Amino acid sequence: MTTPDTEHGELVPIGAFAQRTGLTASALRFYADSSLLTPATIDASTGYRLYSTSQETRAITLRRLREIGMFLADIRTVLDAEPTVARDLIDDHVRTVTTEAARTRREAAAIATAIAAESTTVVCALRGPILAAAIGQVLTATARDAAHPVLDGVEFRFEDGAMTLTSTDRYRISSRSLPAVEPSNTRWSGTVCAGDLRDGLSDLARGGVVGVEAGTGTVRFRPTGRDDLWCRLLDDPFPSHRAMVDALPPVTTRASVATSAVLQSLEGCVGERVLLDVTSTALVLSDAASAGVSTVPADICGPPVEMCFELSTLYPAVSVSIGAELLLDVRAADLPMTVRSADCGDLTTMVMPVFVG
Repeated sequence: MTTPDTEHGELVPIGAFAQRTGLTASALRFYADSSLLTPATIDASTGYRLYSTSQETRAITLRRLREIGMFLADIRTVLDAEPTVARDLIDDHVRTVTTEAARTRREAAAIATAIAAESTTVVCALRGPILAAAIGQVLTATARDAAHPVLDGVEFRFEDGAMTLTSTDRYRISSRSLPAVEPSNTRWSGTVCAGDLRDGLSDLARGGVVGVEAGTGTVRFRPTGRDDLWCRLLDDPFPSHRAMVDALPPVTTRASVATSAVLQSLEGCVGERVLLDVTSTALVLSDAASAGVSTVPADICGPPVEMCFELSTLYPAVSVSIGAELLLDVRAADLPMTVRSADCGDLTTMVMPVFVG
């Protein structure tokens, strides 16, 4: 039931206004007492609070700001600010919450480990900036998938004195190897939560030498001069990528090409897919969406081949490559292509093509 009011428009009782805005009547009374959302009018004879339908937007915004954990004083500022200022204030709040969540996650992992009084095993020591760069490179091939949480993880495997980081989103497999600071005969592997790694990248990059210690359910990174980074180990087994790679046939065509030229061509694409034609002397990249064609000179060994890729899988593989020159190893038009740096074989990414009917 609404009541006409020439000054405030349509007025509704507190119960009806609560239903319209998703707020409880008790919450509306609290916000009225806090001067955040006062009734449009209060009936002098009954004391009933009436709200204007024009107040619904403010009420709903207030509720949503509370749902993301904003304090009342900050909400008051946002509600009374100009739209651009309000947007900046909300962005500041998100950054604060995100930073605090990351800190809480790390601290919780450390507390849980301390409570369990578990011992950790020293795996190796790695150079912080190199480790952080390697993690950033392979993170491009992770995926957030509720059905397959292991895809949002990075496999760490230490053997023969080197740590190999591998990730996959089922369309790419990215792998980077880096040597330990000191020789070690330790062998260890585990799948580390990608989200935890993302949160700690800056500390690892500034950590000088980073010690790696493995525990039960966690791995501890100990950067020099920085707080320890505790990361969760995922329970699900990492996909058996080694068996898949070993089963691939030999490379039939290899192209050596300037990284910057390929990146520039891919960045000019506007469609979701790009056709890669490896001729005898060049790479020809075609963008079906814009009918654009780009020819990149290349040193090619092997027969011509034509492949099609999703831009979202091919571009990241090229963008994280090390060095000025790329090697593209092709086996067949329907098999994964390997993208690796011509002057550094430690980083490789296998990219799955798509079928074009």
